[in-house]
Amino acid sequence: MSRFEKLSNTEFSDNKQLEEFCRELQEICRELFAEVYFASEILYQNLATLTDENAKRKARRVSNNVKRMSDFFHAAGGLSVKTWRDFQATYQEQLDEVRGVKKPKQSFKFRG
Repeated sequence: MSRFEKLSNTEFSDNKQLEEFCRELQEICRELFAEVYFASEILYQNLATLTDENAKRKARRVSNNVKRMSDFFHAAGGLSVKTWRDFQATYQEQLDEVRGVKKPKQSFKFRG
């Protein structure tokens, strides 16, 4: 099963599936970020060698679009991590119940 099929088959029926989804998505985005970023550098280097008087400026303009694509993959990977952390923070009580974590009988208070 490909990585994308794995993502599309996620049913989100429990917290483990959400965690796996977010981790897999982060890994995919990390790999895409690196590939697209390096592709933008290679594209720039190849286009800048053209014998046009404005070759470097034109090459930077075109390659910057590809570089911006890599920025979006980087941001998407970060949002997948943020999704998992927000889920944990928002549903902490329910997760503790499932995990069997007991609440302390008395809360801690500072004197004063």
